[in-house]
Parts: sequence; C-alpha cells; structure tokens
Amino acid sequence: MLFVMRLSVIVPMYNVEAYLPQCLDSLANQTLTDMEVLLVDDGATDGTSKIAQEYAEKYSNFRYFRKENGGLSDARNYAIPFATGELLAFLDSDDWVEPTLYEKMVSAIGDADVCVTDIEYYYEDPAKRFVMKGLSPWKADTIQKQALLSPLFAWNKIYKAELFQKDGYRYPVGTWYEDHPVTTIIFAKANKIAYLEECLIHYRQREGSIMAATSD
Repeated sequence: MLFVMRLSVIVPMYNVEAYLPQCLDSLANQTLTDMEVLLVDDGATDGTSKIAQEYAEKYSNFRYFRKENGGLSDARNYAIPFATGELLAFLDSDDWVEPTLYEKMVSAIGDADVCVTDIEYYYEDPAKRFVMKGLSPWKADTIQKQALLSPLFAWNKIYKAELFQKDGYRYPVGTWYEDHPVTTIIFAKANKIAYLEECLIHYRQREGSIMAATSD
C-alpha cells in the first residue's frame, strides 16, 4: 500500500489584503487531500487579519496564527514547530498556485529530500511574463551542483519536514535574500533532489511585498 505523506504549507502574511484571497483560494482548491495550511499573520495592519481568519473558520485544514511583526523569515520560522506534515512547503501570500501543484509535487518527491518546480514570473502586462526553470539547464557532475545553479527561492519547493523539525534549519532574520542560505545548505546536503518540470506557481511582481514592507 502506497503511503502518502501529509503536506504542511506555511503562508506568511503582511498587509496583502488585495492579493490574499487569490492566494488562499488557490490553496483551498488543491487536489491534494492530506494537506494543512498555516496562516501566519505577521502583525498586519490592513484587512489581512480579517480575511485570513475567515478562511481559517471556513476550511478545517486552515490554521491561523498572529504574531508581532518580525519580517518574512521570522513569520516562516514561527510556524515551523506547528507543522504536522511529513512534508513542508512555503508560499508567499501575494502569489498563487494551480490546483494540482502540491499533489504533483508530493507524488514527485518520492524518497528525495526536496522537490523543485518551475516558476511563472507574473506581471500585470502579459507581454512581460516568463517562466523560470526550477532546475537549471546547466549540467553539472552531480544533481546537487546543478541545483545550486538554480533559483534559491524557498517557495517553489517542497521539503522533507525533518530538515526543519529535526535538523533545525531556520531562515535568517533581518536580511535580504533570506531564502538563499537555507536553500543552499539543503541543496548541498541533499541525498536526492526531485524535479517537477511543470509551471504551476505564479510569482507576482509588485512593489510593497512582505520583504520590502517589513524588517526583512
């Protein structure tokens, strides 16, 4: 009998009331059934808190947390101990995903430590949109080295949760490009890296993102 691992998705939120419903609808509509969504309100001052609480009340697999503003890394780190899945993912609250993304990634990860996928850079102007490959086309003598030439974002990946729960990886607080140190270590140490070569995640390009608007 195939054992399907549970996925926990952490969503840090800060003043994203204009974009949050699209993000959360995309998570509520996932075809993956064994999945929880951890909503981390990083001290929002707009309508973000109300929206997030409404989703947590509506969907039994959504959980809402509120904390003092500490930035993107701090919000991610805050939720990690509350995650119950064997797999872990992060999604920024102004981005959104297609309904089959996480089911396909859970299927693809197998016995790998991490699974990466492609990214659409989403601009309001369709002519500016493009896809970035989640795994670099540049060949290297190991998959680990190839991965290190790839996008180092936290959120186009799913991970074995033990990397964070057991090995203790956390995102550095108070710095730009906070994804890079953790992703680099995970890629370098991974026994196996899986790749879902499909673009099902949309990376919204905008000003005033959580990274720009908070201490990160």
